[in-house]
Amino acid sequence: MQSNRVPTLRFATLLLAMLPAMARADFDIKPSLSSAIYAYGIKNQTVEADEGMAYEVLPELDLSFRGSWLTTSLNLQSQNLVFDDAQRDNENLFSYRWSGSASFLNEALDLQVGARQSNRTASDSTSRYQDEISATGDLAKVESQFASLSFSHDRFDWAMMDFGLNAVRTKSDQSISVFDEQSGEQVSLENSSLAGTFGLRTRDRNRKFFWGFEGNATKTERDVRESQYNRRAQGVIGVPFFWRISMIATGSVESNSNIAGASSVFAQYRNHHSVGGGLEWKITDRSWWNITYNKVNNAKEAKEYIGTTFELAPSRRTKLTGSLDKRFFGRTAQAKGTYSLKHLRMELSVSDTVGSLLGFNDGDLESSLFVCPPGVTPGLDNCFQPPTASYIPGQGERLYNMTRPASDLSEFLVVRRNVSYLLGYDFNRLKLSSRIGQRKDQLIERNAVREDKFINASANWQLNARSSLTLSADYSDLIYQVDGKDSFGEMTGIVKSVSLSLKREINKDLSANANLKRIEVDYRSDSRDYQENRAWVGIEYKF
Repeated sequence: MQSNRVPTLRFATLLLAMLPAMARADFDIKPSLSSAIYAYGIKNQTVEADEGMAYEVLPELDLSFRGSWLTTSLNLQSQNLVFDDAQRDNENLFSYRWSGSASFLNEALDLQVGARQSNRTASDSTSRYQDEISATGDLAKVESQFASLSFSHDRFDWAMMDFGLNAVRTKSDQSISVFDEQSGEQVSLENSSLAGTFGLRTRDRNRKFFWGFEGNATKTERDVRESQYNRRAQGVIGVPFFWRISMIATGSVESNSNIAGASSVFAQYRNHHSVGGGLEWKITDRSWWNITYNKVNNAKEAKEYIGTTFELAPSRRTKLTGSLDKRFFGRTAQAKGTYSLKHLRMELSVSDTVGSLLGFNDGDLESSLFVCPPGVTPGLDNCFQPPTASYIPGQGERLYNMTRPASDLSEFLVVRRNVSYLLGYDFNRLKLSSRIGQRKDQLIERNAVREDKFINASANWQLNARSSLTLSADYSDLIYQVDGKDSFGEMTGIVKSVSLSLKREINKDLSANANLKRIEVDYRSDSRDYQENRAWVGIEYKF
């Protein structure tokens, strides 16, 4: 009997220890029910006219919990659609989004977990303009789970250390890729990625002698194709030269596992080694900039190159960090910049990452320009600009989502370059949000490139205390290239859309909306041209 009591007593002790934290925690439940009626007319190259109506009922539940060290939120949706045309079948689409975080050791150790499920068309070319209402085929169900653990130690006077682990699993019940030479019916795919990072560096870059080391490793597992490993390490050492100038030495090593077809595209795919030296200027106590002359040891041509790294903070409102270097795929750039005023926020981001297309299907981009309160549909009309740049979302709040360009649901490995500029403005009764960007996917196993240039802009005007008007416009220019030549003309072209939405709060629990939307798709091949006009009205009740 004593052996059975010991676990029970331990559990009871743990529960009693957690009660004070639970008592200080906030827990929220926000159910809602919305309904809408859609009328649409679609013109494409088929002979039959595509006109009809759709009826939607969408129950939703928001749960949030926030304690002193634990935060979690869960959103559940069940979208029920009934169509009255012959091209579409009735749908019942379930989606969810869960995230949780816990902090330990005075916030030095951070744990993040989450899961989500969504529905979309499998092809990136059609997902740019078709959604649950306009899609005629079965939608793909995409599930993903992630977990990350990060630790940062900055209590030493002479050094800082950090490390992190990150695991992501993504699964889709359909798959498709325009670059795949294989034909046949779509199959389900499951990809996973496991990554680890480590960093050790001097606490202050302004010391006379400074140094730093960073390393990371990633493993991408795929269902059909080979798994891929990537390992990378780089370091820097600096010694005083004169005045605020230091001499620095740099080095980097990167290696990849062998996969079929990669060596013909990238000459240094398997191994890439470089060393270099240069000068670093300490502009201020918070800003520095260096330029290095580097040499790739195992390259057959273009062995030498110029690299640079910088961290600039001219004021409390402005910060810009970045680098220009070389990796196995060629030139690589990283940059992150922020500019924050009371009513105006700007963000700049440039990144190069390697992974599978299915693994990159991670939903929308969360921007800190706006924060959405709990229990509301994320949108410019419902969200607000945080009072400070370091604002941490409160209980149930989440960052405003900006739609990313979609990717094919396939497991091709790509080098993805993202460039985006975001702007947010919130003053009086006007809110503005815009995003200008470019995303380029260079396939590792094919000599092929997919490039998408896009602009998203939204404006919201608060007409009075209960009514608001939102105008949104999107532009996307998609290009496919194979062996350096433009290809897939039936999927290459421009997508333009504009929408207008009027929202009215009838009382604190009930709101109504009326919407108009126009979409035009102009591909190089007329066989895929597409136009759509849509109008719908809806209501939402919050319990």
